[in-house]
Amino acid sequence: MDIPSLGMWLFLASEAMFFIAMLGAFVVLKSTGQQHELFRRSSQMLSGWILTLSVVMLALSSLMLQQRSGLLPWIAVLMAIVFIMLLAGQWLVLLGHHTCVARLDGHAMVLDGSESVDSHTRVLNARSIALANGFDIHSTTASDFPGVRQYSTVKDQDVLLDLDYGPSRNNFFASYFLMSAAHGLHLIAGIAVLLWFLLFRGGKIPPALQNYWHFVNIVGIFGLAALYFV
Repeated sequence: MDIPSLGMWLFLASEAMFFIAMLGAFVVLKSTGQQHELFRRSSQMLSGWILTLSVVMLALSSLMLQQRSGLLPWIAVLMAIVFIMLLAGQWLVLLGHHTCVARLDGHAMVLDGSESVDSHTRVLNARSIALANGFDIHSTTASDFPGVRQYSTVKDQDVLLDLDYGPSRNNFFASYFLMSAAHGLHLIAGIAVLLWFLLFRGGKIPPALQNYWHFVNIVGIFGLAALYFV
């Protein structure tokens, strides 16, 4: 085994411990107290078709890089870029979906849905429920809102609480954004290095980079499976 390959295997071993630690923290958080049900309901906010396409893109990307020269490495890069776009799309969906507590017709109501915002009002394609004692906005998900969606216009001054489905919402989304961001950054780094070899090194991909690429894709597939199904 040459020095670059040995160095890459040692690096990947440290990266494996890093990702296993994050996955372990996710499992522990899910197993604590009443978190299991909250994690289950929160995971329903993730898109199934984005999951399916993401797994397909990662698998195809690794398959394409079995050949270290020619056209297939370019296709591998393309598949990885599509995955990053899917990840960004899922992030935008979550960050654009809100739960808020607002005064409507003299009553405090909880609304959940996508929103458009101008300088004075929020127009939510939302479902609403009455504000109950002990209400915790961090534990509320879209599954808590039965019935047909309807548009509700809420003035900013009437909004009492507002929270999107970002990492601050609950432990599930904190885990999701941390794990997906860590994987996405590793993949972006791999794309950058792979493009450098394709553009400036005659398209010859070294085995060490190929091993890194397969590792990152495998981590992504198992990480997605954990977030959706564990």
